[in-house]
Order: sequence, then structure tokens, then C-alpha cells
Amino acid sequence: MKPIRLIVCSGLLLVFACSSVQAGVINVPGDEPTIQDAIDVAINGDEVVVVPGTYPEAINFLGKAVTVRSASGDPSDTIIDGTGFFHVVQCVNGEDLNSVLEGFTIRRGEATGVFSPDDVGGGMYNFKSSPTVSNCIFTDNHAKISGGGPEGDGGGMYNDNSDPIVTDCTFELNSAEGHGGGMYNDNSNPTVTRCTFSVNSADLAKWNRSGGGMFNAYSSPTVTDSTFIGNSAANGGGMCNDHGDPIVTDCNFKLNTVDSGGGGMLNFNNVPTVTGCTFSGNSADDGGGMFNLTSNAMVTECIFSGNTANTNGGGMWNNSAAPTVTGCTFSGNLADFEGGGMYNFQYCRLRVTRCKFINNAAVNGGGMINRYGTDSIVTNCIFSRNWALDGNGAGMSNFDRCSPVVTNCTFSDNRIASNPAGGGGMSNEVSSSPTVSNTIFWGNVPEQVSYDPSSVRHITFCLVEGGSAGFGNKDADPLFVDAFADDLHLSAANSPAIDAGSNSLTGGGPLDLDGNNRFIDVPDAGIAPGPIVDMGAYEFGISHCLCDNGLVGDVNCDGVVDLADVNLLGAHWLETI
Repeated sequence: MKPIRLIVCSGLLLVFACSSVQAGVINVPGDEPTIQDAIDVAINGDEVVVVPGTYPEAINFLGKAVTVRSASGDPSDTIIDGTGFFHVVQCVNGEDLNSVLEGFTIRRGEATGVFSPDDVGGGMYNFKSSPTVSNCIFTDNHAKISGGGPEGDGGGMYNDNSDPIVTDCTFELNSAEGHGGGMYNDNSNPTVTRCTFSVNSADLAKWNRSGGGMFNAYSSPTVTDSTFIGNSAANGGGMCNDHGDPIVTDCNFKLNTVDSGGGGMLNFNNVPTVTGCTFSGNSADDGGGMFNLTSNAMVTECIFSGNTANTNGGGMWNNSAAPTVTGCTFSGNLADFEGGGMYNFQYCRLRVTRCKFINNAAVNGGGMINRYGTDSIVTNCIFSRNWALDGNGAGMSNFDRCSPVVTNCTFSDNRIASNPAGGGGMSNEVSSSPTVSNTIFWGNVPEQVSYDPSSVRHITFCLVEGGSAGFGNKDADPLFVDAFADDLHLSAANSPAIDAGSNSLTGGGPLDLDGNNRFIDVPDAGIAPGPIVDMGAYEFGISHCLCDNGLVGDVNCDGVVDLADVNLLGAHWLETI
């Protein structure tokens, strides 16, 4: 017996036998033999429920606000196989978020047509439509460049002037001979959440960009809590952003590779916002982790670790760019030539604040290199245990008219492997004259700071091992907590770096590398009257009330609980950050 549909008409409840569908639910293959047949007879608000199996077809939502879902909710057992079709799924009739695709594997779409759009979007093609896609797997879909044009984009999904919501999906083993192996966005702003882009590839030639996992052209997607792993491309292995301002938050870019720039991510002519992301184990010719070309990227609280560059910029590569990098860690990155942690080239105007550069390596500029007129502003950062393998500037190298402003930083135990001279902490060559203040250089090998004859020394209120000319400079052990473990906090109230800086030169605001208040006066320390800023990246004071000596009340960590501790606590009572 067929199910019924309830219809309200002229205030009366009429019950009609329905010869084709249930009341709002169409079962496949129970009521209709194929998914497309079910969509054809559906009306807005209906559900198409598909039992597990493999369905050799392609589907088009036809502009209908219907939900097409698997009965099991498991995409691995309900498969739409698009072998022989240009697109497995299409939304091209103005579909909105009420058109829902849920719980399927979408596979073997072949966008091999001669003319657009049949050469894009092998897995799914959206044109001026914004459907909801959740819990789906897009795999083994392809887009190829044919004789009619240069496209071949979006192997897994292609969005053209579309803003779909894509949640809990996997894009794996998709490919594009053009851009966007996993997903291509053209003038589109999708919302992508908890998705995985794995082992997708895009093959377009070197400088036409590429985007193995995702390519964004004049698009500003919001991508959150997603993973890009093992993707490959010419540029932008994990993600390639060409114009547009994507927002990327809490994502993981891992083991992506490219032939040219941006193993994890490439940004070009845009202002992306990248927050809380991890870039690890990515590789490229330039910019193993991230590549910024004429881009003012906003990169905050990210980790760049274990990335490699065959040439420059193991962690990050910046060219004619003005990124703002805040609260990031660059560790264990390697460049075969320059800029193990970060490479800044050709008139960059970047700001680097509260960052850590630890154990990075390159021939020159193990932690950071600034080249050709780059004037970085580097504040409240540490450079620890970085290596220059056969050149200069293990911590930082400035070469050819570079005059960065370096304030309240700490350079410790950076080393040049084979050059008997040169700045282990910082080197300055070819008319490079940085302004350095409130900074500590200690334990760097072979020299703390070096200058060639064309570069001018501007160092004030700094603690430099071996001494340095300049007002307010000191030469005394800063008493780090544990330099070998990269803990460059000041360990005791008698550190010569405490209250020894210049407040007028801080430049980086009221917070130190830990985010603690910068102006905390320690009684009987440094220069009076206070509060006076400390030298180095970390401020000593109330944040260090729990000392390693076991004396809980020893606020100033001098080994004695006394009136000085009470005074320090009282001076900052009820203080907040």
C-alpha cells in the first residue's frame, strides 16, 4: 500500500492516496529507482533517503529545496559513482542552503569536456548556488584541460559565484590539471568547517598558481578546523589564495609539497587572516610553510615547524609584502640557502611581534633574513639556537640596505657552523643599519653582532656579551632561567636586564612575549624611578611569583621572603592585563 500525503485546502483536511511518494519522504530505490528520479518528483521540503549501495548516475538538484541523504548516515556505504559524467552532482539553478546533500561518497566524476563548465567540477559543480553539503567524501574526481580552453579546475568541487556550506567532508585523491585539486572557488565565499583535504593534486604550470587542496580566486572563504595533508601542486600545496581575503582558523597544513612556492599556503595580492593554524612538514622551492607575494597577510598564533625550502624561507617567504605576524612560533625549519625560519625579500614592510624563532637553519639567516631594502619591525621576540650553516647571521641577517627596528628581543645561543667571523646573533651587511634597543645578545657564536664597513651601528639600552658602543648598553650575564631549553625568562631579581631598558623605545605596546604587563618595577633593581621596562623579550615581575626555589611567597625570586615581596605585590594589587 502506497503512503499518503496530507494536504490542507480551504480549511479542510483532505487525505489523498499518493501514487508516487511518501508524505515528504522519497525512498530510493523503494519509491524511485534512482536518486535523480526521486529529485525529479520531489517538491520543496521533501527528503530523498537513499539506502546503502552504489548508484551509477549523476544528479542535479534542479533548484529544489530538498534534502538528499543516505539512510545509514555513513558515506562509505552509499556511493554516487559518476563514471562517464562531467559532474557527479550539480547545483546550477539558484539553490540555497535548503538544498542539502548529506552522507554520500561522490566519486569518479570526469570533467573532461571541451567547453566550460564541462571541464570543471568533476565531483560537484555549483553555479550561482549555495547548497549545504555535509558528511560527504569526494574522491577520485578529476578535471582536465581540453582543447576548448585552459581550465580543468576543481577536481573535487568547483564553486562559481557560490557560497555553499561544507561541513565534515573529506576531499581525497582528486586532481585538476588546472587549479584546485580538492576545491576551486571562483568569486565565491564558501564556509568550510571540519573538513579534510588529503592527497589532492593540481598540476598547472609554475607561475599560474595551482592549489593542491584548495584554490581561491577572488574569493574569501571561511575555513575552520580543517586539515590539509599530503596535497601537491605547482604553488600552494595545501591552499592557494589569489586575490580575495580568506579567513583560515585552527587548521592544520601538513606534508604538502609544491614545485615552486608555498608548500602549505600561498597568498598573492590579498589580505588573508590566518589564526591558530599549524604548518608542519611542508616543502617547496621557496616558502616551505607559507609564501606571501605582495600580500598583507595577518598571521596570528600559528606554528611553523619542520618545514623545508630548497632555496629560501623554510618557514615563511615574503616578497614585496607587508604581513603582520603575531604570537607565532618558527621551530626546526630548514632552508637550503637563506632564511630558515623566515625570508623577507625586496622592500617588505612587515611587523613581527611576540614570536619565537627556535632551532631553524640555513646557510645565511638561520632564524630570519632581511634582504634588499626590507625594513621589518621586530618586537618582543626570541631567537634561540638558530644556525647559519656556512654564512652569517644565525639569529638574524640583514643584507643590502635593510634597516629593521628590533626592540625588546632576546638573541641567545645562535651559532654559525663554519664561518670563524660574523654575527652569530645578528649580522649587518651592505649598508644595513638596524635600530636595536632594549634587546639582549648573549651566548651567540662567534660574535653577538657584526657589521661590515658600510653598515652603521645603532644599538642602545641593550645587554651585549662582550660589550657594545651605545648609550645605556651593558655587558653582564642576564641570568636566563635555562637558555639551553630556550627558556629565556630572567631568573632572578638581580638580573642586570631588569628595569634597564628605555620606556621611550619600547614601540611594541604594553605586553611582553608572554602577554604580561611590560612595565613592572622591581624594587631595588635597575634604573629608578620606575616603572622601567626590562631588556629582552620577557618582563620580570609579578608573573614569576612561583620561583624554582620552592619559596611560594618569594615574588621577586631573590631567595628570601621579605618586605620587598610584599611591596611588589602591593604595587600591583588588583592589576589586570
